[in-house]
Amino acid sequence: MHRQAQTELIDRGWRHFTVLAARAFTTIADTSDVVLVVEGSTLAVILDKDRLVADFLGLAVHAHSVICCRVSPIQKADIVSLVRSGGAGRAR
Repeated sequence: MHRQAQTELIDRGWRHFTVLAARAFTTIADTSDVVLVVEGSTLAVILDKDRLVADFLGLAVHAHSVICCRVSPIQKADIVSLVRSGGAGRAR
């Protein structure tokens, strides 16, 4: 698949996901039971685009916990850096 077509597909899928997630968070009165789980390959796509990082952090702050599974040490460090900075500064 051509790189631009992949990017467009990812963008459409992510927009759809964030809309559904935002609706879910607004209908849940108590988000203390909400956990967001993201896998390493998905996290790689998110960390590749600043807009997706902002959307991801926007969703993550509403969840009680965020679980990142099958991530590389670099991805783990990037997430820790992003959370500590509140998304203001990118790790790389």
